Amino acid sequence: MTRLRALIGDASPAARVLAGAVPFIFLHTHYQPHIVAGQIDVDLTDLAILAAVLAALWSGYANGFAPLRSGRGLWTAIVAFLLLIVVSTSWARAADPTYSLSSNLVSAAKFVEYAFLAPAVALALRSRADRRLFFSVFAAWSVVMTVVAVLQFVGAITQFRGRHPLDREPSYLGEHELASFSGGALALAFAGVLVARNRALAVVGGIAGGLGLALAAAIDGIGGMWVAAAVMWGVARGRVPVTLRRTIALVGIAAVVTAAAFTLRGSAISAFMRFLGVKPSTEQTSGNVQTWSQRVLLGYIGVEIWLHHPIVGVGWQESKRPHAFRPFLPGARKHFAAKQPPIAFPSAQHMWGVQNGVLQTLSDVGALGLLLLAAIVWQAVRLAGRIRGRAPPEQLFDLLATCGLLIVAFAVFTGTGLLPGNPSGAQLWLGLGLLVSLTSDG
Repeated sequence: MTRLRALIGDASPAARVLAGAVPFIFLHTHYQPHIVAGQIDVDLTDLAILAAVLAALWSGYANGFAPLRSGRGLWTAIVAFLLLIVVSTSWARAADPTYSLSSNLVSAAKFVEYAFLAPAVALALRSRADRRLFFSVFAAWSVVMTVVAVLQFVGAITQFRGRHPLDREPSYLGEHELASFSGGALALAFAGVLVARNRALAVVGGIAGGLGLALAAAIDGIGGMWVAAAVMWGVARGRVPVTLRRTIALVGIAAVVTAAAFTLRGSAISAFMRFLGVKPSTEQTSGNVQTWSQRVLLGYIGVEIWLHHPIVGVGWQESKRPHAFRPFLPGARKHFAAKQPPIAFPSAQHMWGVQNGVLQTLSDVGALGLLLLAAIVWQAVRLAGRIRGRAPPEQLFDLLATCGLLIVAFAVFTGTGLLPGNPSGAQLWLGLGLLVSLTSDG
């Protein structure tokens, strides 16, 4: 109890508000009360983000806005990207009479709302004590989400899509969102292994994050975990002694999580092998929608949309609408009809979307949007490199954890898309804000 009081007491008021917002940010909207006014839908996540932003602004007025200065290049790229998204609704409406400008402006506003978390984090988490509280709450909420997923796995409680024991589970987030969040918690364990600091936080994050990632069994999250482990190892190497023992521990943790996740996704992997022609097709794989095979189909349509609208795309969320994808259905059926059932193809009844963040960026906001997205990534890499060059060991833990949190979230973004009000998107903005906060550590 004394440690808990010290953990909370050492942090700033803005950091406490931000940490308190974490459980609401990482909670599926299904489990939240809503206030609906026309096309505007407000839930607890919106209120939590508002509270975090207001607390950060108060911190800025009280202590100055200097922490934002080191992220000027990042803020410029983010603002340009967000403006492009909002403005793109205009040409989407001009080309598609059925495109609802009002509802899509609301969804674009929701996407922009979550982006305010980045500067809020930079202003709220000014010290290592602030970040220690944030990471502790992140790990603690990962424990809660993983326990829920375990109970769903054994059939003790239902999920919002029913009861599916002994299968991949969404907890109270969603499979991809649980994978992203759990991967962020697992990054705390990876950081602890590499720099031998914050052992309790690393153990909690490792157990909860690793088990949660395995139960979510999202392969984009698993891939992101391996990339995160490799990048974190490279960042740590040269700053602290990264022994063979630590490297083996890092790889071992990742391997165990991967093996557990692949056990739950065995049928999906087998179906994808049949889709690729490595294994012979069966009635089941050609008659049912198979996740990865359908992703290839939807990605093909997304690329076709972009090739016909290369500069600024078709507009925010327009790629999932019939006006955008219908011209390319004949070509898609020519290539994929033999191995995909009719329901796998997008239609007015099943507007699946592109389901890949990078490809949706291309199809919705074109090459210009992808360039701005690349600029955000580049600015984040530059900030991480600058921090690595001068970070003491105690700050290196925070940098490694932030890098892991960001990489896993971006990997899940590539497997989902540009989604308004999505916890994985919130994780990206939180990670970017953490990077900026590290450049002005107090």
